[in-house]
Amino acid sequence: MGVGQRTRAEPISLTQENVMWDKGILGEGNPTQLRETVQYLLGVNLALRGREEHKSLCKPGFKSQIEVLVDKEGNKYLLFTQDLKSKTLQGGLPSKLDAGRQVKVYSSANPVRNVVHLYEKYVSLLPEKAKNPDLFVYKLAERRRSLRRWYSDHPVGINVLKKTVRKLTNLAGLMGNFTNHSLHVSCTTRLYQSGEDEQTIKCITGHHSDAGVRSYKRILDDLLNLQTRKSVVRLSIWKAKGLGEVSQAHCQNLRTVLPQL
Repeated sequence: MGVGQRTRAEPISLTQENVMWDKGILGEGNPTQLRETVQYLLGVNLALRGREEHKSLCKPGFKSQIEVLVDKEGNKYLLFTQDLKSKTLQGGLPSKLDAGRQVKVYSSANPVRNVVHLYEKYVSLLPEKAKNPDLFVYKLAERRRSLRRWYSDHPVGINVLKKTVRKLTNLAGLMGNFTNHSLHVSCTTRLYQSGEDEQTIKCITGHHSDAGVRSYKRILDDLLNLQTRKSVVRLSIWKAKGLGEVSQAHCQNLRTVLPQL
């Protein structure tokens, strides 16, 4: 790596995300865990870039960028509307034309990992007469906490928000360079893997150029190549240890191996 070159934030795969759920790193059992889980899920579903965009999110009642709505079929979802504070939207006229970027995030089938439920629970436990607009705030002291209120009106600092993803992944024992920007990278690479076209990805992530969004496609390709090389090494070890013939089906899977992003 050259002098002054920044280390690229890595995406968090669904497999790695499941580890965080299974180990109880993500969840809703206590105030800090719920706040950090909501920050993580909003980041990865809304393609938020990092600490500034997390910090800019507002509570309901303070021109919040997030609404809880219900569609015609009765399905509940979050509607996120981008504002001009975003890094993606700062600059010339083309950026400002995209200021109304909207993303819908629907409830998931898994009630424990349901981003809509977790967001609603979090905001329901905020102070009723808040004076501070910041969405992410510190917990109340335990002696002042109640079933209806877990949080103070004191905003979480930007440097604390910056460290959330690294903290969560470290607690889960995940290896890699994971930062808050990993949530943006994860969203983009998951959209690529799901087969979305580039125009749809740009609408969701807020990228303006094809080149910008394709840089995340290269990250996905690099990971696929790395995963394939690791699988080849594992197969060689199995054969060297005399663990039996590798099935034809497994070899086929190896040729099309994809990390769960």
